[in-house]
Amino acid sequence: MAKSSGQKLKLLYLRDILLKKTDETHKMTAAEIIDALNGYGISSERKSLYDDLSLLANYGLDICREKTSTTKYCVASRDFELAELKLLVDNELVGVIADRFGDDVFIVRENENQFRFTARISISSQFYAWVFGLGGGVKILSPKKVADGFKEQLDAVSKNYLPEK
Repeated sequence: MAKSSGQKLKLLYLRDILLKKTDETHKMTAAEIIDALNGYGISSERKSLYDDLSLLANYGLDICREKTSTTKYCVASRDFELAELKLLVDNELVGVIADRFGDDVFIVRENENQFRFTARISISSQFYAWVFGLGGGVKILSPKKVADGFKEQLDAVSKNYLPEK
C-alpha cells in the first residue's frame, strides 16, 4: 500500500526515469534508480523496486536486465518513439494532412499534383490504419522502418483475403 501521495506516483516516475535516462547503451543500477526516485521525493527499497520493474514489464514496457557484477536496467525499445516522418501526398489530401498534424508539420510542393510533408510523430498501429484510410493518395517516404512496418501491416491483412488452397 502506498505510504504517501508521492508513493502513488512511484510507478509513473519510475517509468519516466527509465524512458528519459536509459537505453541499450545507458543502463542504471537499482541504487541509481532509487537515487533518481529520491530526487522526486519518492523513497524506495530494492525489493519494492524489483516488484515495480516487474509491473512495468507486465504493462508492456520493454525493460532489459543486464547482469554483470551488478544488475543494470534499461528500456530496450520504445513503441512510441517520435519519428521524423516524410509523406508524399496528393493535392486533394493536403487539408486532411494539415488537420491531422496541425502546426507541427513542414510542407513543400513536390510537383503539380503532390506535396511533401515532414512531421515528428509517434508511430503506432492507429497511425498505419489512418494512412490506409487515405488510400493510394499517400506514400510513406521515410523512415524506411515506418514504410516497412506499413507494408507488414498490409501483408498481414491481405493474407486474410487470399484464396484458400
